[in-house]
Amino acid sequence: MDDVVAEQAVAAVAVIEVGRKLDCSVLVLQRVVHPEDPWSGQLAFPGGRKEVSDENLFATCLRETREECGIELQASELVKPLPASYAGRVANRLTLVQPYYFRREIAPKIELQQTEMRAYFWLPLQYFLDVDQHETSEIAAGRIFPCIRVEGWPLWGFTYEVLRSLYLP
Repeated sequence: MDDVVAEQAVAAVAVIEVGRKLDCSVLVLQRVVHPEDPWSGQLAFPGGRKEVSDENLFATCLRETREECGIELQASELVKPLPASYAGRVANRLTLVQPYYFRREIAPKIELQQTEMRAYFWLPLQYFLDVDQHETSEIAAGRIFPCIRVEGWPLWGFTYEVLRSLYLP
């Protein structure tokens, strides 16, 4: 990973995989619909912007995950940090985000922060690996993006690209 890029990141997310081998799933949250939120209603990993009180982006990731879905991640569950990349291209709000990849054998209890999160889904890895499930769809007016449907909702953009780079060659 390019350390300079990672140091410039201002937000962090948790890619949380649960299960064993190919019987794994990855957690995605659906944001509430809010007119001032550029990511309103979208599927995303738990995470958010670094606050002054956060020691570093890893601390941001842990705090945001705890706040948004009630999961207390442990440093021992970290598999590796993934390459930092930009989110928010469609909304013209480029945000450099540092993803952290975690693994657990058993799915944790989820307690959604109702003011920010509408729902959660465990995306089965087998489903994501099935290239026939991937499509392109008009996500923003007149703009077509690659995506995969999770219980009818399109998972696209930054979240889709992180999963694609992690699981698909």
